[in-house]
Amino acid sequence: MLSICIPIYQLDVRPLVQALLAQVAQLSVPAELVLMDDGSGEKWIGINRELGELSGVSLSFLPANIGRAAIRNRLAEAAKFPYLLFLDNDAEITEENFLQNYVSAIQEHPNVRVICGGRVYQQETPEPEFRLHWRYGRERESQRATIRQAHAHRSFMTNNFLIFRELMLDIRFDERLKQYGHEDTLFGFQLSQRGESILHLDNPVQHQDLATNADFLHKTEQGIQNLVCIWQDFDLPPAFAQTVTLLKTYEKVKAVAPAMRVAFRLLKPGLRQAIASGKAPLRWFDAYKLLYLAQESTQIARRRL
Repeated sequence: MLSICIPIYQLDVRPLVQALLAQVAQLSVPAELVLMDDGSGEKWIGINRELGELSGVSLSFLPANIGRAAIRNRLAEAAKFPYLLFLDNDAEITEENFLQNYVSAIQEHPNVRVICGGRVYQQETPEPEFRLHWRYGRERESQRATIRQAHAHRSFMTNNFLIFRELMLDIRFDERLKQYGHEDTLFGFQLSQRGESILHLDNPVQHQDLATNADFLHKTEQGIQNLVCIWQDFDLPPAFAQTVTLLKTYEKVKAVAPAMRVAFRLLKPGLRQAIASGKAPLRWFDAYKLLYLAQESTQIARRRL
């Protein structure tokens, strides 16, 4: 019934796999774990190789990194059961009945083909160098199911979701997206365009492996680059911009985009340093993203000329 699909990249996933296998043993339905390493390198292959010897686990290693979108498509192709549960490799299972909650949701909502469980972060305040990611995650990403359900497609995240395999193979993640960010935004929009409903549950995993402030800021910039490519290069209806808060805000202020780009050149060093300290208010981070979008949208347009 259930294939648990985990893309691996440069992490020890043995604790996650063991936690999942313990819950699989308690299920009354068949389940498998499908693991695929996305070109992590020999060190991580050596650490995780033993998992391939466990019953109910399929493990494969790709010779080179193919990216966050493509690896999920390969996992869906390799899975054998009709429902796929995708988990990020830095997830920690904190719910005792995590897998059973998904199985129960499938049984109670047979017409729903996409279910999202949510994400939480540790309660303990981390060291200062990890606080940007932690604060952003707790304040912006960790939301109850009732809140996420109000904007079901905009709240779609890839870290912890279940999907009917045939639907996944029909839509697929767009493999033109090679770097980090917004493949989930596009996928959620495509689900909405097809009229596919999404059920949100309070069945979260805890996000581990916090990025440093500098790394999180860099990943955010990569994500905005991806978002601009989706927005400007993909053949999407105008409604797409209205489903993304950052794009929606930019559409309202783009008349002053030239002034924003000038301001960003002047403010960027100090603003970036303040944000990377982990102490700046998140609204400064929001402002940085908007200014970065104004800059990046122009640069991409110029690169096409």
